[in-house]
Amino acid sequence: MDDGLESYNGSAIIDPMVEQYEVNPDDGDDADEEPPEIPDDGDEEEEMNYYDHFTRLNLNAMTSDWSFTQGGPEEFPSNDFEVGQQFGNKEEVMLVVKQYNIRRAAEYKIVESDHLRLDSNVIAQHIFTMVKADPTISIRILQGGVENHFGYKASYRKVWLAKQKVIARIYGDWEESYNELPRWLFAIQMYLLAFKYCKPLISIDGTHLYGKYGGTLLMAIAQDNNANILPITFAVVEGETKEAWSFFLSYLRKHVKPQPGVLVISDRHKSIDGALNVEGSLWKPPHAFQVFCTRHIAANFMTHFKNKYLKKVLINAAYSKSHREFAHYYGRLRGENVAITNWVEKMPRSQWAQYADEGRRFGHMTTNIFKCINAVMKGSCNLPIMALVKLSYFHLGELFARKGSEALAQLQVGAEFSQTLMKAIEFNSKHVNTMNIYQFDRSRTNFMVEELAAVPGSRQQNYQVLLDERKYYCGYFQALHIPCRHMFVACSHARLDWKQFVHPMYRMESVFNVYRSEFRSIGHDDDWSSYDGPRIWPNPRMMRVKRGRAHELQDS
Repeated sequence: MDDGLESYNGSAIIDPMVEQYEVNPDDGDDADEEPPEIPDDGDEEEEMNYYDHFTRLNLNAMTSDWSFTQGGPEEFPSNDFEVGQQFGNKEEVMLVVKQYNIRRAAEYKIVESDHLRLDSNVIAQHIFTMVKADPTISIRILQGGVENHFGYKASYRKVWLAKQKVIARIYGDWEESYNELPRWLFAIQMYLLAFKYCKPLISIDGTHLYGKYGGTLLMAIAQDNNANILPITFAVVEGETKEAWSFFLSYLRKHVKPQPGVLVISDRHKSIDGALNVEGSLWKPPHAFQVFCTRHIAANFMTHFKNKYLKKVLINAAYSKSHREFAHYYGRLRGENVAITNWVEKMPRSQWAQYADEGRRFGHMTTNIFKCINAVMKGSCNLPIMALVKLSYFHLGELFARKGSEALAQLQVGAEFSQTLMKAIEFNSKHVNTMNIYQFDRSRTNFMVEELAAVPGSRQQNYQVLLDERKYYCGYFQALHIPCRHMFVACSHARLDWKQFVHPMYRMESVFNVYRSEFRSIGHDDDWSSYDGPRIWPNPRMMRVKRGRAHELQDS
């Protein structure tokens, strides 16, 4: 829970099975709209904790050492002239002449261009090694490097154009990249059953492409039963429209085959809502259920009411696992401002309050598992489409191999449950001796557990535990499907094994099944099967280089 607001019944305890996220009050639903200008790619990123296993991208996995000269960047011609010096071509001579004059603050003029000093070709040669080392490097950092080297500050657009030229040299031509994509996808077609063994929920959202051609990368993200993030579906579309989301969701259901009753977590974007709830959709109950991200709800709340204290009350109400806890916080909202509760009641409680979702969230209250992937993918969203697809494929192949090996190793040493579950079990079993228990039936299934004040972060509370009905009135078990601390006390008193109350999904065998299938390695393209299908070309209207002065566009 957020600092500054007391816990109602022990929710201030840091629960290892429940995500703990900060809310950014500036994040509204309109944050996903197309930016009016070419965005800076990475100067201000929202701080969050990412899962370690998905923060290591090997961007060199499919790159070649292409450069602007045949010998590579280290063989660029010198900035000085020498008697008898020879050049390979006219462009090489012009490049040296430009650099020679720029370094000496001397003006020069090229007949074909109005630029008197730096152009994108000169900048591209200078930033080549920086971009190759880190394709995610921001334009502002590159601007600073150019200014330090040449003594002149190049415009954002000119440096952006130069970076696109470097990206094209390293990863291939932008247009040909689209044309090559169908053949590559045809060569790697395969079918994995990973999602079948994951938690029955997905987080969906989109992220902008920032390369020469714009567009939006739509993704569906799942999580295995050991808290590892797993992207299951990708699609590149022109924008976040209802039609684009309908296309994405139809293929997700057709090819990924989500479990019956799967939960979809998203923001309140109108295009997503429209696609999920269109007439005849199989993304409505009982086939699927839609819930909203608490972070986005809180951001919308701040837009309407601008009250940070009540925003925290709203978040606590959303995270409440029991009706009693929810009523406590919701009553405070109603007492402060009836208009707030009227605004909240426009959303069905099952779509934003954890206690009312019948345990479908498994503790996932936000789309932050998507945000984690988005932060990683941001480095590849300015690359040509083939580089983006290859990067995703190679990284997922490495992820499956590594996580599959880890899960198999756990099984071989006799691990029965996932490490994430065992951490939660260890946490919840610590307070068994700090509670009183009262038995109310001969069969030892009906108990009342009294929490003492000695439990850290908790008030003294009484909870009913019905073991035979699997009802525990703190709401923890219903929300997360693992034994709560009150159940541990009851099981200990009744001499029952707590393992029988654990959801089968948390068994180590289930974790291994997610990664049982393996990706195929990709050989040389000369060995691929012949492809005679359709070709793809990028939509020229999606080119980002479409604004600015005429001579800047000619400079590209």
